[in-house]
Amino acid sequence: MKQNLCNEPGPSAQDAPYAAYQTPARTKLPYVVLVLGACLGTEPFIVDLLRLGVQVVVLDRKPIISQELIDSPLGQRLTVLTQDLADLNAVEAAIARYQVTHSIAMPVGRALLFLGEINSKYHYEGPRPQAIDLCSDKHQFQRLLIEHQLPAPDYLVLPPRRRSVPPEPDPTLGLTPAEIDLITAQLAFPLIVKPALGSGSKCVALCTKRADLAAYRIHPHFSTNEILVQAALEGPEYLLNFFVDDAGQIYPIGLYGKEMSPPPYRQEVAYLVDDYTDVFQHIDPVVTKLVAALGPDCHNSFFQCDVIVNDKGNAYLIDVSPRLTGNLIFLLEQRYSVNPIALYTRYILQRQPIEPLAQPHQLPPCPTKAVLRFFSFKQHGTVTATKPQLSATERQHLVLEHNNLHIGDEVGPMKDGNDVARGVILVEHPDLAEAQRISKHYIDAIALQ
Repeated sequence: MKQNLCNEPGPSAQDAPYAAYQTPARTKLPYVVLVLGACLGTEPFIVDLLRLGVQVVVLDRKPIISQELIDSPLGQRLTVLTQDLADLNAVEAAIARYQVTHSIAMPVGRALLFLGEINSKYHYEGPRPQAIDLCSDKHQFQRLLIEHQLPAPDYLVLPPRRRSVPPEPDPTLGLTPAEIDLITAQLAFPLIVKPALGSGSKCVALCTKRADLAAYRIHPHFSTNEILVQAALEGPEYLLNFFVDDAGQIYPIGLYGKEMSPPPYRQEVAYLVDDYTDVFQHIDPVVTKLVAALGPDCHNSFFQCDVIVNDKGNAYLIDVSPRLTGNLIFLLEQRYSVNPIALYTRYILQRQPIEPLAQPHQLPPCPTKAVLRFFSFKQHGTVTATKPQLSATERQHLVLEHNNLHIGDEVGPMKDGNDVARGVILVEHPDLAEAQRISKHYIDAIALQ
């Protein structure tokens, strides 16, 4: 069963995120959209913009765009520039040369910070630097939650390990005995330890005892950042995507359940499509209050938000980013929910009303149940056979399969976002429990030794 509340643009889930690049643009729209930061994760969004007939300018120090897209008919409206984002003079020269009219917040981290500065200077619609800073720095974000009386876990902050990042990893970048004493005196296990500035679940660990804290190591890439230690929250975790209009009104795009990898990791291994209307009733007031706290700096912006809802109905905002979501969640939005590129085109580019694409403070209807599952294994091992044996009935519910495993690959539980590259499957079924069973059976049936 397929229902897409935003039928244009967007390929089917069979094509996405590896979109049908040969599909020509239906019209040509008089817009030039700037994307800072180019990776394969942003490509499905770029494809949707190109299929609209929009000119897209992508700029990155080391751009990663598939040659298939560049060589396709859609690629004729794509400009890829190799340019360091830190050189704002060069970025501004590109904006002038290609007569950029809009930007869109697809990236994370460094690229998102630069995009905020550009939005502010050129008055593009989208997040401003202050909103980006408050959401990106997890220490600032915790203080923002407390200041505005929003639910927040107990936490403490440790200083950076270094003043500068060395070229090679250093195994000594852990917590000192004195720091571990401080943590255990002030906080109770279980605990989450993570860099205050980071993404993709890198260097995020769930610690259940003192030995876990002693074993924790932070990558040199994050060694100049503070380390955040916070009480681990109990309850199911969700991912919410929403859009904020120019009046600060919230339009939900999609809400998905999460399944996480086992300790000590904290990486999403599956997203669940279900009717989470009741859950959203707990989340909406908290998100609304957050958007009000961020103010106009977050208007006309997309947001991705991780939320834990405990058994008392308290919604805790774990991680919030003023950007479009990742490409695989985009796949779910195209198939089951609201296509954010269609919403962006209608409201930002064409300045039309958002409705009926999305409704304020109301989740889109859920057309069916589904599980998007990554290749996370219960134990470490070596792949000896890549193709699992599924019954004909099970395969009828497997609507997307991208298996990138090779014989001899070393695999195990997912540690961080890099492990997404192993592969992904999407299983649809009217019964969510059965969709879960089929998706887990697929992974369990891959032979390891």
